Amino acid sequence: DKLKISNSKFDAIDLDFSQGKLKNVSILNSGNDAIDLSFSEISTNLLNIKNAKDKGISVGEMSNFEAENTVLDMTSTGIAVKDNSKVKMKTAKFNNISKFEILSYVKKDRFGGAYIECIDCNIDFNKIYNDELSVIAYEK
Repeated sequence: DKLKISNSKFDAIDLDFSQGKLKNVSILNSGNDAIDLSFSEISTNLLNIKNAKDKGISVGEMSNFEAENTVLDMTSTGIAVKDNSKVKMKTAKFNNISKFEILSYVKKDRFGGAYIECIDCNIDFNKIYNDELSVIAYEK
């Protein structure tokens, strides 16, 4: 129920073909992505990510990800959703994101677009991007 990861050299959590729940997770100083998912179904509650060199959360390759009570701080990209993946975020804070807070796109041609729904998220709409096959849905 409580996980703290500090100073990882690469991705702090990298889950492929996985299912599960993460609760009360804190990741500080990740050398690449804080969380990287492929072909997985993961849910989180109380997720705090600070200072990830690349993405706070990377969701790809037909993954499903649900997150409640998330703080993303000092990352290059807050969350990237790609390649037929679906994300539902509820109550998320994006702080000090240098490039994109939310990306939704196709990375690999063999997959389709991605979808992210953000409910009660403090989004800077100048820092989001989706390609023509992908969707970013927002609800206050």
